[in-house]
Amino acid sequence: MSVQADPHEAEDLQSCVFVKVFQGGDLAEGLVLEEELERLSHALEKLHERERDLIFLHYYKEYTLKQIAEMMGMSYGNAKVVHKKALKALEREMQD
Repeated sequence: MSVQADPHEAEDLQSCVFVKVFQGGDLAEGLVLEEELERLSHALEKLHERERDLIFLHYYKEYTLKQIAEMMGMSYGNAKVVHKKALKALEREMQD
């Protein structure tokens, strides 16, 4: 099940996060943030499809992990494990 088949939705997610975080910041801060979001976008591309889908549904579509577990046909406990694994993978990629 791929919920993020459209690359434009990934760009929308990046823009949405940028706007939410940047509100009230200055231009230099915004440029640094834009670079970080670009790195995040590349890190998201490196995730396994299931991890990327879960992150997309949770942070962009704002579903709970329980809702996502049901949608993806997995247990709530498994959804929590996949979520944690995806966040750790993103953190590693962002530190490189």
